[in-house]
Amino acid sequence: LLAAVETQAAAVYYHAGASPVAWGSASFVPRVYPPRWPRDGVVGNLWGLKAEASTWFGREDYFIFGIQVIPLTPQASEPLLDQKWVAASRASWETSMRRLPAKDETWRAFLVAMLAVVDSGAAWQRAESLGALDAGMTLTNLLHW
Repeated sequence: LLAAVETQAAAVYYHAGASPVAWGSASFVPRVYPPRWPRDGVVGNLWGLKAEASTWFGREDYFIFGIQVIPLTPQASEPLLDQKWVAASRASWETSMRRLPAKDETWRAFLVAMLAVVDSGAAWQRAESLGALDAGMTLTNLLHW
């Protein structure tokens, strides 16, 4: 029960209410932020009364989307990486993936994991060509995902 409530809260507050939330027999898309904010439909940091489109690491989209994937496990990631949300935000995180500088190459694997939600074949190919992985990520785990 706690995991289900936490997953719904993350969808509402970090994915800016992009996915419907079940409430009894009804479902609705809650709006907790002003319209068209955050610009890419994702929040990186949440503080008491402040939401930011950035992370501790920086303001680049690959950080903000990448951190949504951590940790990459079926129990944590599968319910949170809703296919509709991933597809709706795809243009932003794919653009970010193409512009990713060499110094941040290890973040590419997290975006490849997002790609797997909407296009598993393309994600598999990109995963096999990755040059570097984050210290908490393995190629085996990414390919399994």
